[in-house]
Amino acid sequence: MPSQFRSCLQPCMFVVVGAFDKHIHSDRNVELMIPDFIGAGFIALQPLQNSVMDIQHLKQKYGNNLTLMDEIDTRVLSTGDFEVLEKEVLTKIRMAGGYIVTCDGPVPPAISLSAYQYFVETVRKYGTYPLRS
Repeated sequence: MPSQFRSCLQPCMFVVVGAFDKHIHSDRNVELMIPDFIGAGFIALQPLQNSVMDIQHLKQKYGNNLTLMDEIDTRVLSTGDFEVLEKEVLTKIRMAGGYIVTCDGPVPPAISLSAYQYFVETVRKYGTYPLRS
């Protein structure tokens, strides 16, 4: 019985419990379900996994009806290339506007402390509204 609970009911419980803080967390492409999320009163979607979700498309389609969270690609962070990282942050901020910036998943050990610190500094520098160039 516990294995059936874990495989069938527990995922549903997490969704129901998650509804109380009004944001949805998913590591998959959930675009087809977004209208249902909005209709149910959810106000944020987190994370937007780079490999399966297009933040620019979602921002254009859902406008101000949904706060978008995450989206900076951890693969870019792990390169340690500050120029590429800054370009990634600026591109996403300008594309999405009005979203909450973090990583698109857990920060892996391959990301150096200096690269992560630069990421945080770049978001602080460019991620306040009105946007800075």
